[in-house]
Amino acid sequence: MDRNRIIESITNNAHVTFSRSSGPGGQNVNKVNTKVTLAIPLERIEGLNEREREAVERRLAGRVLVLHAQD
Repeated sequence: MDRNRIIESITNNAHVTFSRSSGPGGQNVNKVNTKVTLAIPLERIEGLNEREREAVERRLAGRVLVLHAQD
């Protein structure tokens, strides 16, 4: 596993969007984009060895990794 190469490929291929988070909030809840969504096509992640790539493809084939964070 080449950690630097993985980080670089995620940085170069990630699609980031910002939106308003759901749930209760204060004055700015309907005014400020406080939710971040990061989508990464798994086939574009480089730096995995053959065994690691096969494991990822077998478990997550055809999926997009999506991470959500909101405040």
